Formats: sequence, C-alpha cells, structure tokens
Amino acid sequence: MRVIRLLAGLAVAARSSGALAAQGTDAVNALNKVEAARAQAFGGAAVAIGNDPTLVWLNPAASAQVAGGSITVSAQRGYFGDAMGQALVATPVGEGMLTAGVLYFDAGEGEMYSEDLTQLWRTKLQQDVVGAVGFAAPLSPRVTSGAMLKVLHSRLAESMTASSLTGDVGVQTRVQDWLKLGFAASNIGTPLRYAGDAVASPAALRVGAAGGWRLHLSGGSRPDTLIVVGDAEMQGASGLVSWRGGIEYQVRGMVAVRAGFRAGAAREPSTYCGGVGFRVGAWRLDYTVRYNRIVDLPQTLSLTVALPGGHAASPVTPTVQPAMPAPAPANPALPDSETSIYLPVSPDPGMAPVPPEPETIPPEPRGPSQELEQDLNRSLDELMQPPPIPTEPR
Repeated sequence: MRVIRLLAGLAVAARSSGALAAQGTDAVNALNKVEAARAQAFGGAAVAIGNDPTLVWLNPAASAQVAGGSITVSAQRGYFGDAMGQALVATPVGEGMLTAGVLYFDAGEGEMYSEDLTQLWRTKLQQDVVGAVGFAAPLSPRVTSGAMLKVLHSRLAESMTASSLTGDVGVQTRVQDWLKLGFAASNIGTPLRYAGDAVASPAALRVGAAGGWRLHLSGGSRPDTLIVVGDAEMQGASGLVSWRGGIEYQVRGMVAVRAGFRAGAAREPSTYCGGVGFRVGAWRLDYTVRYNRIVDLPQTLSLTVALPGGHAASPVTPTVQPAMPAPAPANPALPDSETSIYLPVSPDPGMAPVPPEPETIPPEPRGPSQELEQDLNRSLDELMQPPPIPTEPR
C-alpha cells in the first residue's frame, strides 16, 4: 500500500489504479485481504477444511454440517499499518447453514502530492466496507457445497468512491476416510469504478487438500488430532499462482498449535505463519502472527462463541461414548468434528462406531422325539389328577 504515496494527485491515483489492473496486477481491497485467523496460520491454505464457519471467507462450503450457530469477531493488523475488523454470524436453516458477515478495512494514512509536486498533504488511503451473506449445505454424506454474495463499497483517498457486487462458490468432498479435497472460486463479479476508471475485482481460483488423523498420544478419552493442508491459488487478473501449506496439532480438542508457509510469487515475498488456538466449552480463541522479511509483523485475534441451543463440545467434560466390543479403526475419518467448536450431528464413524444390535437366539427346532415326550408328560399329568367324586342324586 505504500506505493500509493508516490501517486501524483488524487486524479492520478484513480487512473493509476485502473492502469495497474489493466497491466495484470490485481487490485488490493477488503475482498482479497480478509482471511480467518485459523486460515492465516496455515499460510492461507484451508480450502478443504470443513465444519468451521470462520473459514467461509475462504470457501463458503466450510460451514456445512455444523451442528449449531455461532458468532465470530476478529481484529487484524496488516503488513503496512493497515487494520481490519470483521463479524460473522452463522445459524442453522433447515439442512444447511446460513452465514452473514460484515467487514471493515482501513489502509491507513498516506502522503499525497499535487501534480506539480509542490503541495503535500496526508489523507486516508483506502477504506472498504463489505457486507456478505452465504449458505452452505451437504449434497451427500461426502460432498458439501456453498455460495456467498458480497457487496463492497470502497472509498479511495477520501474523495472517490466505488461499489461492486461479487460472489463466491465452493465445494468440499471426502475422497478417503482421511483425505478431503476442496475447490473455491472467489470474488467473481462487477469491477470498481473510481472516477470513471474500472478496477477489476480480485477474482481468484483455489484448490486444495486436507488430511487428518486422530492420535492417542496424550492419553485420556479424547484423542489428539493432526491435520495437514495444502492449497494452490491462481489470481484472476495477473494469473500468478501461489502455493500455501500448513499443519495443525490439537491436544484433546483444547489447545491447537499451527504453522504455515506461503511461497512467494513473481512479485511478492514468501511468508512464514504461526498461531495457536484455545477452546473451552463453547468459546474458541485464535491468534495468528505472520512474518515477512521486508514488512511488519501482521497479527490477527479472533473469538468464536457458540450460540445457545447448539451442540458445543466441552473438552473438560468429554462426551461419554458407550463401550464398544471392537476398537476404532487405526486411521479414522478426517476429523472435521475436531476442527470446530461443535460435535457432529451424528456420531463420527471413526470415533464411535455404531454398536451391533443384540443377537436374538432363535428357538431350537423340535423333533418327533421331543413332541412324543411332551405328549407323554401331558398324559401323565392327567393320570395324576384325582378322579372326581360322584354325587348321589337327591
């Protein structure tokens, strides 16, 4: 964002933004700056992780199959002193999940010059407000989908405004018990028009995979969880492809330690990411910090709270599962239920296999000898009965 300080005048600022988009450089605004704290810790790689409504900014299918509603608030400090705040509400509707969110992005202040470079003043560089609404639902036990509609209102240098309408679509599918794939197309829509110059929306395509395993290393009735993720993103205007990857280890669903990496493209440096998450009952707190050798340390703090009536999982008092005659599989299904504050609606086959129905023992067939024995016993009982006493007529 500091390059805006070199623009000569407000009118030149708008023309330069349009020229950059025309030359194949993606515009920078709230639409491509927003990420959940958990996704940032993975380097931005979370397109295949589900059952977590905070990840709908990356893939709108991420909120499908969540058992209850939630509220998330988040604050972010960016690379160049920019700031962002967001709020997201998720509530079940029928078989799906409805989400609604609002986002505010402030790029900070910059120095602006007149065209003859004789006058200098400070002004707000860019201020964006985004409103979003989305819906996600399962298509089958292994496939979920979602869509989100977003309205962006942008103000550049406190003098020029523009608005745009964009949308996201996403799909997640479980291809193996331990493996999921995800796909999302983001920010497809109308351009921003500053003073007559069009700036294309920062469209992007993402594909990724996530693998997960439950591990009984720390003891207790609730296992630990290991999740490994990897994504590739292609920017729409420039065609640049960036690679992201991350890992998360959860200890009994209470504490999560995360690390990630985002490989730099042709015109951007690489970024190293790390974060932690804490969960107690219906409360989940996520913190992320990112490191880049040429800029500041951006940090993000996010709080998610389950709404009353949901199925929040408490790590202090884990759900008691009935005793099973056979142990769970060594590599159970990807633990989506361990990646959010909720338990699944139905028991996860990897954690609690359905107990077999009690066996009913059919009556043994009766042979001819058994029937004859029963007839003889019945006759003997009749012989043992005392004969009736005859009564004399009066």
